[in-house]
Amino acid sequence: MTSTSEPMGRLERVDLREAWETEDGDFTPWLAQEENIALLGDAIGIDLEVEAQEKQVGPFRADILCLDTATTDKHWVLIENQLYRTDHTHLGQLMTYAAGLDAVTIVWIAGQFAEEHRVALDWLNEITEEEIRFFGIEVELWRIGNSPPAPQIQHRVRAKRLDKICKYRKTQIGFRCFAHTQPVRCQMAKQNTAKKVKYRKTSIGFRLHLHSTTAN
Repeated sequence: MTSTSEPMGRLERVDLREAWETEDGDFTPWLAQEENIALLGDAIGIDLEVEAQEKQVGPFRADILCLDTATTDKHWVLIENQLYRTDHTHLGQLMTYAAGLDAVTIVWIAGQFAEEHRVALDWLNEITEEEIRFFGIEVELWRIGNSPPAPQIQHRVRAKRLDKICKYRKTQIGFRCFAHTQPVRCQMAKQNTAKKVKYRKTSIGFRLHLHSTTAN
């Protein structure tokens, strides 16, 4: 047992630039390594497999594009990173790359999140469809004494939870039901109805379109 009089180490915050001098040349390749992308995946609850680094999006390049391996269809996860405080430029890049790559999950990693950008991601989570998710992640480095720096990942914005239940959302043509596994999960599909029902497969399951009103 360690004596209480014996000196103990103290955690020391490490500047990110000590480990990664540049975003594209150092941090992105580090994050894309299997053990490090798994660390991020554990933090956000998604099994990630790197598809590409510096993925071409028109004349631009997205930092990392991943595949959610727990889904049967191609569920794309976009990762945009920066080593310092979040800024408007990266927010714009995030939107551009997400649209160009048809990403369903969008992860913004930074050394520090501005409150305005945290609020922006929360708002995007509120107004977008259930299958679209935005994460805001802060990365820090810590060490004890002369030990190698260790990364710590903290949530600043948590994406909405995808419950495996049906949810209805009213649209211009009626109601739309989101079922996150199979269409038979939708209770409406089990009821006798003359309403016109259609299913459309999405990256996370099936979307039901009912062109009238929800059944009682």
